[in-house]
Formats: sequence, structure tokens, C-alpha cells
Amino acid sequence: RLGFVMATGKVKINKSVVDRIEPGTTLWDTEIKGFCVRCQRRDKAFWVKYRNHAMRQRWVKLGLYGKITVEQARQEARKLLGMVAAGIDPAARREAIRQAPSVKQCALDFLQQHAELRLKPKTVQQYRALINKVIIPRLGQLKIQDMCRQDVAGLHGSLVATPMQANRALAVISKMSNWAELKGLRPENSNPCRLVPHYKENKRTRYLTADELRALGN
Repeated sequence: RLGFVMATGKVKINKSVVDRIEPGTTLWDTEIKGFCVRCQRRDKAFWVKYRNHAMRQRWVKLGLYGKITVEQARQEARKLLGMVAAGIDPAARREAIRQAPSVKQCALDFLQQHAELRLKPKTVQQYRALINKVIIPRLGQLKIQDMCRQDVAGLHGSLVATPMQANRALAVISKMSNWAELKGLRPENSNPCRLVPHYKENKRTRYLTADELRALGN
């Protein structure tokens, strides 16, 4: 809700028009239906109004004048109205993005709702350690649907000194991403780990401790 009544008019919106607009005024563009500029007190903002496929009226704020230019607002209005023509609701999409969980929240949900129910306790412990110590500090603030291959490759590359840990972290992110797809939190077939190459892991020789030798003998 916009919460105020404004005087209205139609004009081709340009810089000089926006510079002169008075508080309490809405000006609608004569070229792009639904595109307008509104002035409330001192702030001047560009908006686009449309009706979605259910014929519900929607408002989308394009930005404040000064932070974006008139031409940038006009281009964004055309883009959003093109989405509407294709059957997409830009306001609903923006709301979904705002409500989408972060990588951190998705990782914690993945542990609780999947790993702890389906995997062995030792595996869960390993997953939790990687998530808390490696994945969340580096990627946790991203939205799960925005995490891309470059983000994952950057994390993997930062762990080049510990190739085994790097590869295990990559595997956990891959499984978490597949789980997020099943939950509808990411588009299908969007796993960001795809095509990120694993590091070669050198085999290690470890000898049994005295206690392990006794246990083996028993």
C-alpha cells in the first residue's frame, strides 16, 4: 500500500519533468503503459503498475531518482512489462527472492531434515564440521538460489592446500544443492558443483597404534 493520495497526470517522463515534479504528484508516462514517477515529500521514485495473470493489480518499485536515471528506469519498466506479457509476475518473483533461505539456513535444514535422518552418525558429524567450518563462513550469506558455480569454485580453490577437505566440501555442497532442488529452492538441474574439477588426492600410509594392534589381535 502506498498510503497517500497523489495528483496525477500524463507526460513523457524525462529528466526535466522529474526535476520539476512536486510533492504529492504522480506522473504517468505517455509511451510505456504503467510506468510512472511519484514524488512523496522529497523522494522521487519510479514505479511500474500492471495486472498479473489473475488480474490482480501489482506495483513494483524500480528505484529512486538519483540512484537510477530516467532511462535506466524506462529500460527496467520495459523489461518487467515484457515478463508480465510472458506470464511472469515480477512482484511475486521479487517476493520469493526476498523470502528465499540463505545458504546457511539451507545447510542447517539439510543437516536436520536429510542428513540426520538418512546418513550414519559419523557421516553426519563430518558433514556438520564441513558446513560449520568451511561452507557457512564462505557462502552462508548468499541466497541458496543465487549460489553459482563461480562461488563454489572460489571456495574449492581457496582450499587447494587441503585437497581432501576441498573435495569433501564440494561433495557436501553438491548433495545439499540436489536436496534444495527437490525442495523447490533451486531450479532443476542447477547444481553449481557441476564441472568443478576435483583435486587429486595423494594416498596416505598410516600404521596401526598399539591399541589398534591389540584390538586386531583380539
